[in-house]
Amino acid sequence: MVWRYDTGINYHPLLTNGLSFQLDLKGETWIGKGQAQPYRILGGYLGSAYNW
Repeated sequence: MVWRYDTGINYHPLLTNGLSFQLDLKGETWIGKGQAQPYRILGGYLGSAYNW
């Protein structure tokens, strides 16, 4: 079984230009046959973008 997730916030300070900032959390949890405990990866990222 594998669970994947990616959630975040996207912020546009001015709606008249294309500048935006992103703050996200991404991860996955999985368990294989014969494994006693699930394997987890969790990380965050911060980004910016400009769209014209």
